Amino acid sequence: GTCTHSNVVLGAGAHSLKAVADYYNNIVESNEGNNERTETITWQGEPDITSHYLSAYSVQRGSAITAYYVINNPYAYSTNVGLGMSIRDPYGKIVDDVSGDKIVSAPSGSTTQSRTFYTPSSEAAGLYDYNLAIWSGAPGATTKYDETGWQLDALEVTATTTVTISGYVTDED
Repeated sequence: GTCTHSNVVLGAGAHSLKAVADYYNNIVESNEGNNERTETITWQGEPDITSHYLSAYSVQRGSAITAYYVINNPYAYSTNVGLGMSIRDPYGKIVDDVSGDKIVSAPSGSTTQSRTFYTPSSEAAGLYDYNLAIWSGAPGATTKYDETGWQLDALEVTATTTVTISGYVTDED
């Protein structure tokens, strides 16, 4: 027969799986010694973020920053990974820039990938938190592999300053 168990979460590494038939010995058999079997499987895990950084830690509202993800892909082959980013303003409002979300091909091993995040021009100036995440496909619409967690007060969003100079310009030679 077949037994399916879903919602099992395995960490990376070796795991033993044991199957037992006729657990209570209710069935009379000629060989009672072949009712169980144990097999070891090795799960490599999923891609994860091993390090990260931003191109700048201060940005004017309405401008862009680049987020860099150092991704470990444990598979023996390249896999697609979605790069997502959110910022959280000083009042707790979460801001996403889905236009900057992108899917990249992560080769086996460690690789650095990047995406751009545009801060809305309407955002208040202040210290913002940020969170980077990688997904099995489109960010927010597929399985989340890993995230950095909120990096507190790690991004300063500044107001744009416009300077107007008026008056006469003279050439004094």
